Amino acid sequence: VIPEYTDEQLFFISFGQAYCKAITRESELMQLATNVHAPSKFRVNVPIQMFSRFGDAFNCKVGSPMHPKPEEVCDMWWAPDLK
Repeated sequence: VIPEYTDEQLFFISFGQAYCKAITRESELMQLATNVHAPSKFRVNVPIQMFSRFGDAFNCKVGSPMHPKPEEVCDMWWAPDLK
């Protein structure tokens, strides 16, 4: 338990840590040219941007990059209990 974070914030932090890495610009360019997967920052940030509970958990302003307006979110499935 880390007292300065809520359980929900810790969930998102742990999700991001799974892809956390320091990478040089040269390595990033090599990865883009040879790896079929998206770069780590996009594998974390893009799905989280589409999940309004992230913005709520960290009090991000609605309309900011990490808490887009509802009409800007790609809602791929309907799960009313997750919004």
